Amino acid sequence: MKIVGEIKRLKEINFNNLELKKIEMILTTDETYPQDLLIIFREDKCKLLKKFKIKDKVILSVLLKGIKWYNSVEEIEFSNEIQCNDIIKYNLNENKIKTRE
Repeated sequence: MKIVGEIKRLKEINFNNLELKKIEMILTTDETYPQDLLIIFREDKCKLLKKFKIKDKVILSVLLKGIKWYNSVEEIEFSNEIQCNDIIKYNLNENKIKTRE
């Protein structure tokens, strides 16, 4: 799935001296009714962000992840996460996104 938008925020998340790495991006979509989406970059995908900054217009290739876990009273809980696979700078003249017709 592709998402086009502008980077609003980048925030690195630390996990108390663990080797895990995660960066959260807030992306405002480029649509008639823009949405602010939380996009997750995990582990090796974090290095993709080195050449990007706030206000850059980008195209993201993302995966939707469903997460299931048990809470403290053994009830099943669910949530969703948007994880990024790839990111490229958006250029109106070069980038064409194919849409299903």
